[in-house]
Amino acid sequence: MKRIIHILGAMLSIAATAGCGNQPVPLEHVHEGSVVTEDGVRLYYQLQGSGRDTLIVLHGGPGLSSAYLAPDLDLLARNYALIFYDQRGAGRSTVLTDSTRLRLANHINDLEAVRRHFRLERVTLLGHSWGAGLAAHYARAHSDRAARLILVDAIPPRATPYMQQFRRNLRAWMDSATVAQFASLAEARRDARDPVAACRAYWTVFIRGYFADPQDTTLPARMRGDVCNAPPEAIRNTGLVGASVLGPFGDWDWRDEFRQIRVPVVIIHGEKDPIPAASAAEWQAAFPEATLVVVEGAGHFPYVEQPEPFLRHVKAFLR
Repeated sequence: MKRIIHILGAMLSIAATAGCGNQPVPLEHVHEGSVVTEDGVRLYYQLQGSGRDTLIVLHGGPGLSSAYLAPDLDLLARNYALIFYDQRGAGRSTVLTDSTRLRLANHINDLEAVRRHFRLERVTLLGHSWGAGLAAHYARAHSDRAARLILVDAIPPRATPYMQQFRRNLRAWMDSATVAQFASLAEARRDARDPVAACRAYWTVFIRGYFADPQDTTLPARMRGDVCNAPPEAIRNTGLVGASVLGPFGDWDWRDEFRQIRVPVVIIHGEKDPIPAASAAEWQAAFPEATLVVVEGAGHFPYVEQPEPFLRHVKAFLR
């Protein structure tokens, strides 16, 4: 039975469990490496922690990397083995400029390649933002391989009206001076001689809109992840990756695509996320076996803003 839980903390992301068949690679002895896909793309991965359960963590974007996510999820590594990988075209994976190789189907195939590489029979996926959408679509394509889904502050299941509201909410906190500063930083990113420095200057302002209280500068300071920790060529490629993945969806509506996906799902969403919480309720309705957790006082990064409740909830779900 579906239920809505309201808690004061944060939570979310999704995990991947080691399967009952082949024994997984002993993750506690591995730190980083790469998976090479069938079409020759090298996917950089990083491993943290160890435990009976293995979680494959899917970062947001599209076009960002696991560098913004992994440092702040180390609290899970005390109990679970975590597999982070940079999606194609981004981070420390192969940079691709051919948009036809950056579609949703490519990302689903990459995730399946990661699963096979680590010899996981079935997986629990922890997906943040766009990564939550990727997790859901992987479960649809490989329902026999998906064990559990944790969808954290997920991309909306339909574009209209939520993406428009999301964009407005990201800037609603800005006064006129901040709007002018933001526009200048956005322009400076174009063809910047030092794309990493330009990226950091831009995100120092932009990221504030993702937190529960954009005026509270102590909240971004808690975040140890770095959106701009990537090679310069990957930073330059961020926009192309995002457009190549989301562009073909047009005015998407995925609400009827997951009715037959009978896997346990928890949807964790910050009450004050710029992505409207109403969209999270639509994710809950989209799956037959889903629970919605609304994290009061949290924005887009509940694992940063409320780490202890986040950890408790993930542990409870995995049990």
